[in-house]
Amino acid sequence: MDKKKVFVTTSFRNCQMNNYLTAQISQFAGLNDCEVVDSAEASDYIVVTTCGFDQPREDHSRDMITQLANEHPGKKVVVSGCLPGIAPDFNKGLDNVIPINTDQLHGFDKLFEAKVAIKTVKPNVIEDIPRHGPKGLFNIEISKGCTNRCTFCVIWKTKGRLHSKSINDIVAEIEDGLKRGYDRFCFLSDNVSLYGIDLRIDLADLLNRVGEIEGDFKVMLYYAHPRQFAPLYPKITKAAMDRICYLDLPFQSGSQALLKEMKRDYIPSDVVALAKQIKREHPDVVLASHFIIGFPGETMEDFFETLSCAQYFDQVTFFPYSDRAGTVAAKMTNHVSQQELDQRTEIVSQFVKGNPRMQLMEPNVGAGEHLDESKPIAGQFVAGKLMMQVVQPAQSAGH
Repeated sequence: MDKKKVFVTTSFRNCQMNNYLTAQISQFAGLNDCEVVDSAEASDYIVVTTCGFDQPREDHSRDMITQLANEHPGKKVVVSGCLPGIAPDFNKGLDNVIPINTDQLHGFDKLFEAKVAIKTVKPNVIEDIPRHGPKGLFNIEISKGCTNRCTFCVIWKTKGRLHSKSINDIVAEIEDGLKRGYDRFCFLSDNVSLYGIDLRIDLADLLNRVGEIEGDFKVMLYYAHPRQFAPLYPKITKAAMDRICYLDLPFQSGSQALLKEMKRDYIPSDVVALAKQIKREHPDVVLASHFIIGFPGETMEDFFETLSCAQYFDQVTFFPYSDRAGTVAAKMTNHVSQQELDQRTEIVSQFVKGNPRMQLMEPNVGAGEHLDESKPIAGQFVAGKLMMQVVQPAQSAGH
């Protein structure tokens, strides 16, 4: 009997969780006696992981699925990632498209009559991303799901309930990675700050246990909600913090008024104080963050407050706001005009340009390159000086 030929691709490569899922599906296919091929033309099944972070990325995912389904009517196009949960009607009129939501991955087991269940597949090593250290990153998904309800986001609709992996299982994966020669471990989650709540433990418990593991290695933490990370930080031991080389704290806005509208209940100065404390006590930790520019109701003063707060991070990604169907924000009436958004985007792009530690995520881009988080960074990023010149007229939001 001929092997099923499976082509696995993605609509967006700038999301670590999406990369993990893509690798998980690819390895699952290989473990279940399928042949993983490198083109849609050579396949029987086309599997696409999708992103729905914002409307442009959903639109890009939809366009990609429609094109693949129409170009290959005799093949099954299997769609996972965010799109099936966010837009359940996306495959209307596409008879050869099969949706499998991220909280229903067992659908792959049924579809491929699997002997090895997809939930048991741990794609710790993802070949298709830049290398960190001599061997690259060893990825560990520590939890799935998010209990927050930010007004610009619908990802929670597709992720399902919070589900955390046990500390013992995570430690076992680290020890396996160490035996295989890896020294850089990436902890993945939709929000690492929520880790363990369903198990009646927390992220500090996990990190403190990791701090006790023998060996020379570092840990990267992705997507730690600042308000939920703040009370955890004092509980994390020095040994555990010494393990951390990268911490992503998505800030989103330097305006308290806008954070309230976003349902991100924290005070900007508190997050700045947390960032400064972490850098003071652990200067080798690379602090990263994300900011939305042009959120509904954003004034120029709000915008400059955001830029002022951004200077306290080593890596910053800016997202020009775009309406996301199904969100509270999309229904707000006080939208920033396209002309104003273009102006603010241009201001940001001036000091993003030429600085590899910052990037501007264009709203119409569906795929892109990763930042190299492994590069050593000392002190503030270079663009900080230029940023301070830019924000000087609205410095009241500063320090």
